[in-house]
Formats: sequence, C-alpha cells, structure tokens
Amino acid sequence: MIKKYKSSNCPLCGQQANYDFTGQDFMFDRSKLYRYSKCTRCEISFQDPIPNLKTINSYYPDTYENYNDAKTIKLSYLEKVRLHYHHGYKNIIKTNLLNSLISKFLLFDHTIINNHPQGKFLDIGCGNGSRMMKMKHLGWSVFGVELNSFAYKKCKKNKLNVQNTSLEKADFQNHLFDVIYMSHLIEHLHNPCEVIKICESLLKKGGKLYINTPNLKALGRLFFGKYWFANEVPRHLILYSYEGIKSLIKNTDFEITYSSFKTTPKIVLNSIDYFFNLKKPSKRNKLFRFFSKIYIFSAFVFNAGDESFYIIKKRKTRS
Repeated sequence: MIKKYKSSNCPLCGQQANYDFTGQDFMFDRSKLYRYSKCTRCEISFQDPIPNLKTINSYYPDTYENYNDAKTIKLSYLEKVRLHYHHGYKNIIKTNLLNSLISKFLLFDHTIINNHPQGKFLDIGCGNGSRMMKMKHLGWSVFGVELNSFAYKKCKKNKLNVQNTSLEKADFQNHLFDVIYMSHLIEHLHNPCEVIKICESLLKKGGKLYINTPNLKALGRLFFGKYWFANEVPRHLILYSYEGIKSLIKNTDFEITYSSFKTTPKIVLNSIDYFFNLKKPSKRNKLFRFFSKIYIFSAFVFNAGDESFYIIKKRKTRS
C-alpha cells in the first residue's frame, strides 16, 4: 500500500493539490502503485510526485511502441476534394463543376492544417514520420523531433529532416515555424511549461500549435475511474482538462482558438478490459461492442469525449 502523505503543489500554478486516485500499470506491471493528485484551480491530475527522467525512462520498455514503416501517402478522391475546396490546397485536384458540387457535402475539418504557401511544419514526437510525409506531400517544409532511436531511423529511411533528441536540446531558429504539432505528447512530459515556452519562441506570430491529449473530464473517466484506459498510468504524468490547457498557456502569447472532444471504441473497450480484468478482449464480445456505440454517442451528446484536440494560436500582438 502507498502511505498517506500530503499532496505536492500543482506543477502548473503552484497551488496545494489534493489526492485524486491510485493507479496501476495495466499494460506491463500491475504490482506497482502510483499516486495521482489533482489541482482544483487548473483542473489537472498529475503523478505525485512528478518522477525524474531516469524513472520516467523506466516506464517505457522496448515493447511499448511498435514503429512500423510509414506508408506511402495515398489520398482518396474525397480527401483531395476536401483539401482543395475547404483547406486551400488548389493544386491537388482540378477545379470543375462535379468536384465543386461534391465539396458541398463535405464538412470543413478543423484537424486538417490549412494550406500555407512556403509553410514550415514541426512535428514534436514525430514517431515514424507519417504525419511529416503527408505534410511534405501537401507542399510543406517539414521538420521533426523524435527521442526514440528506432523511430528516428524510420524517419531517416524516408529522408525526413528529423533530430534525434528532445525539444529542449533541438537546434532550431526562433520564429521559424508556421505550425507545430504535438500528438499525444504533452501528457507524457514532466516539464510541460518549459516545452510550451519553447514552442512559443519557435512559432512565428500568428503561428499555430496543434495538441492532441486525453480529456480529464471525459465521460469514460467518470465511468471507469482508475480503470480508464487513457489514464495510462504511469506514462501519462499529467492529465489535462480544457481548463488545464488554459492554465498551461496562461503566461504566454498563446490563446485557444478551437477545441473538440471525441472518443473511439478502442478506449471504451480497453477500459472495460481493465475494469473486469478480462482474459478475452471485450472487442470480441457483441454486447460490449454495442455498449461502446452507446457510450460514443453519449460522449458526443455531452461533449465529453476521451480525446481532446486544441488549436492554439500565437497572438500577433501582445495582449
């Protein structure tokens, strides 16, 4: 058992935190327990205490990620129509009446980065480089940072401009990028405030930071508690709500211009596996799959999906 002790201060605002939950590493080692505390001001939950880098590295066995080779970029017809008519990529498909009519039935997708002539794109934690390859295909100058050596080699195999280091040690000029992307990275960081400050310095005025991260206020977390798949104890060091992201960027020139919350069957079904300690995966059970569909609809209705997506813009002038 973990001994009771006073919670640490919030890593974002410094306010005294309170006990949240004690979790296990359901992926690799259930024998160890990890304590999490919550800040009522920032509305985040964090591993308490925040571990040092040596301890953090021990959370990631060699089997944690399976980085496959990035696939050749092949855009479907509808993707091309959407990119052309809604996101400014004019050279990707011809302009004609049929394409124009079809575009009327396709919605604008906030997760797609709009065209930016001679735009520079940075992917932090770029993995095998698949997102970089897509952005390069769309005409962007692409750059990446990836700490995992195996994933880095996958990127170099595709001749991508990637640095095998952390963002703090990467070598980039200030005000270089139009877009910076962090997909499911911020929750793994022990120093998110420092990383956000670096992103602020690397972005041009008016540049955008895209963030994907688990949603602390998800319906799934309410249902499953410590068994919620997206807790991913102990690798997720800090779990953020919308208010938590606002607190993270409080003392910067950043502002949230768009946010959305979604979920997937995987998160629901894996949470069920953890909750019931199932030997047979719930994805093979028709009843559980049906429940996942009801859950996904409910999460949509209440805007409480498991994954959050943010577009954060750097102001052109100081507020």
